[in-house]
Amino acid sequence: MTRAVVVGALTAVVAGSALAVAWASPGKPAKPPRHVFAFLSHAGGEELQRLAQVGRRISVLAPNWFSLDVAAGTVTGPSNPAPVIAAAKKVGVPLWPVINANTGGAPTISDPALRERAAQAVAHVAETDPYVGITLDIEGLAPSQRGDYSAFVSRVAQLVHGDGRKLAVYVPRPSGVGSALAYDLPALKRAADLVLVSTYNEHAPGTSPGPIDSHDGFERVLQQGSEVSRARVAPILGAFGYAWPSSGGPGRLLPTVEATRGRSGCNTGGATMSVAASVASMLTGSGAYACNGETVYYATLEGLRARARAVGAAGFRWVALFSLGREPRAFWDGMPVLRGPGSTR
Repeated sequence: MTRAVVVGALTAVVAGSALAVAWASPGKPAKPPRHVFAFLSHAGGEELQRLAQVGRRISVLAPNWFSLDVAAGTVTGPSNPAPVIAAAKKVGVPLWPVINANTGGAPTISDPALRERAAQAVAHVAETDPYVGITLDIEGLAPSQRGDYSAFVSRVAQLVHGDGRKLAVYVPRPSGVGSALAYDLPALKRAADLVLVSTYNEHAPGTSPGPIDSHDGFERVLQQGSEVSRARVAPILGAFGYAWPSSGGPGRLLPTVEATRGRSGCNTGGATMSVAASVASMLTGSGAYACNGETVYYATLEGLRARARAVGAAGFRWVALFSLGREPRAFWDGMPVLRGPGSTR
């Protein structure tokens, strides 16, 4: 039997059944959660197209728009948010835009005065119409800043909730080491309306090539999240992968739709991964191939669907997606329709 036939047969078996078995809890319906929190980043126009197609299936849309300078207490925003605002209004999806910051471990978040000024700046953005809420994505924290960051989020929540707005907080994949220790999930859950927990980046641009999450790693995140709250924790699915230069060096982010097109457009035989590597990647809900001097691992359509069902089977009310337009349109088939045509929220 040729290698191509072996891989093709194994692909059919894995995609068709093994994932559904591996990521579904016995005795529980393998359905995705009712609510989807969708991040939105620039995706070459596909993000607006997808919003028009599936916006009535989205509970919250979070455009990656703002940057926070914690030391200066200033927030800078997008140059032209109007197209997204208009498209969101048309399908009735509420906006909780993202305020990003990477502190690089600087001590600013530990200074009460700087923390208060930054919290006021975040709240000022949240109070802007037409935003219904705000999303915090603060990264680069030191483990020793765990309590300081919880205090910052608590203060932001106090200000935002006082104006009748909502707050979501992003948390990188819990790993028990490094900056992941700076995020106190129970404390963040008590303050925020939603805690968005990443399931990905077990392999990342600076690592060796591999799937963005393993089966066991994904399950651990679901377990950790469920111990905090199935109602207010939302596991984030990554609709992307990375392409690493075969000669070595950091990988580059590759949306699932682009990786899928790249695989189809590669010369026949370009998917030169070994059978073992191909099967191992498929068991994690990933695709893997080598083409044009790059090694690619990415979340497949089947893998994203299986992950969403697993989140639902684990009892979570929310699932999050990073990010809209990077996933195949067919991912949304079977997701609940929350609003009818012409409805607004």
